[in-house]
Amino acid sequence: MLWRFAARQTQLRFWLALAGALFLAGLVVYKYPVALERLKLDSAPGGAPEAQAIYANYLWNRWFSLLGALWVVYAFIMAGNGVVPQTSCTLTGGGAGVLYMLSLPVTRARLLYTRAAVGAAGLALLALTGALSACAFSPLAGQSYPLLTAVAHAVILAGAGMGVYGAFVLLAAILNEPLFGIVAYVLIAITVFTGISRTFHSSAVFSLFDLLRGTSYHVDGVFPWTGVLAGLAAGALFIRVAATAIEHRDF
Repeated sequence: MLWRFAARQTQLRFWLALAGALFLAGLVVYKYPVALERLKLDSAPGGAPEAQAIYANYLWNRWFSLLGALWVVYAFIMAGNGVVPQTSCTLTGGGAGVLYMLSLPVTRARLLYTRAAVGAAGLALLALTGALSACAFSPLAGQSYPLLTAVAHAVILAGAGMGVYGAFVLLAAILNEPLFGIVAYVLIAITVFTGISRTFHSSAVFSLFDLLRGTSYHVDGVFPWTGVLAGLAAGALFIRVAATAIEHRDF
């Protein structure tokens, strides 16, 4: 029952995020011929190795960078949903639904685990769908994108990004709502700025965003197992600490 209720509370936000991601993915692919013209590159046939390499680099530099930034923003939204608030008015919505959940004979820690797990599942699905959309929309540009490569990028983003999601959950648990909003918005702004900087200037010094968009996998063909496993472990640890922090609010 808790799982179904938590899923119903997040489904509107998830579908809106998914629709936005699909729209942007289609737009990025649609503008590929324009990007080729601006770069004064010849549009080789879609099956040519050089054309595939140029297109893959374009998607990585544009779409997977954008997807990483969008994922972080959605992680912030879902983190606010993952923590049981103290009031009926929340940063990410709740109202009567929150009061109803607080009236159930379950601990706040269990509510947090349930809602955080639902949020993590939504984030993983968003990463997978966003990555696969690169394959689905590629024919619009007369190109193709490897399915396994897209899946690998999704695993990297969802796995390594869980550390970011867990950090947001922890912030929402230990900070009051206005302060959580300020801190989270600052972190989001840094991430988005980093994504824009890394897209146009290869000298950006931030490495977290490079991990989220799979730089080592795209450039060197090396899957970042360490980063993915570290992100999963950090996310689980942060959520456990968040649950411990709110246990004293139980009644």
